[in-house]
Amino acid sequence: MRHMFAARSALVAALCVIVVGCENSPPVGDPPPESPWAAGFEQDRPDQDTPYADVRLTNLGRTEVTVEGVRLRWSGYPERRWQPADMTYGGGHTHRLDIRLPRPACDDNPAEPPGVQVRLVDGSTATVELDAPGAKLLRLIWDRQCGEQRLLDAVGVDFEGWQEVRQGGGPAMRVHLTGERRDTDAEVTLTETRGSVLLDLEPAGRDRVLLSRSAARGRIPVVVTPIGRCEAHALADSSHTFDFRVWLSLDGGPEQSLVMRPDTRARLRLEKVITDDCDTG
Repeated sequence: MRHMFAARSALVAALCVIVVGCENSPPVGDPPPESPWAAGFEQDRPDQDTPYADVRLTNLGRTEVTVEGVRLRWSGYPERRWQPADMTYGGGHTHRLDIRLPRPACDDNPAEPPGVQVRLVDGSTATVELDAPGAKLLRLIWDRQCGEQRLLDAVGVDFEGWQEVRQGGGPAMRVHLTGERRDTDAEVTLTETRGSVLLDLEPAGRDRVLLSRSAARGRIPVVVTPIGRCEAHALADSSHTFDFRVWLSLDGGPEQSLVMRPDTRARLRLEKVITDDCDTG
């Protein structure tokens, strides 16, 4: 009985300590104030594969304010200077602000949610997390940019030697896709090509090895041909006419895409190919 009484007393004492401790614990602090803004991230189709995008801001307050500047706040991109803005937001109003993505920081995969920092004309600032669709899009763009950056760190890729030719009885351009070894010992293989809405891009032969393991430089012939889209709206509305995409693999590893843009002189010659094809078609 004596042992049972002692155990019961110890249990009661422990419960008392717990209760007293709970009663004397410091009060929970007030929740942080809600952000006065809602923010999204968007990129229009003409800006795809470029660093240009938009931040969509909504003023959640009732007071009219004027935004003076905006910038990304995320470790996936180095912090840049404020990007100027001069936009007045009434209560509940939404506007888009232009933003330019800097070169990504690809050493680590950022775990924190992406956000933007907003500065008003009175000098006050606020940091706002992007909404889920905006954060997802920004991460997708960051992933693609970092993949391209890693590829170009390993091998330099370019177009070289544009020549006017005939393909299938129509005008075309033949050019070499060139590779120059940088920071890799791998064999570099061309796995896929894709043209634009007006031009097709295809390898001219069966060779797909852009850079053999023992070579410092290599090349593969490719041909650019019009696809016959001569409607006025197709010619006028094409915004990525001269953007070509190639996929490369290092030693048979994951394919990485890369956007290829011919220089100004080559674009003028490609415009002539499209015009000649439509005139003869």
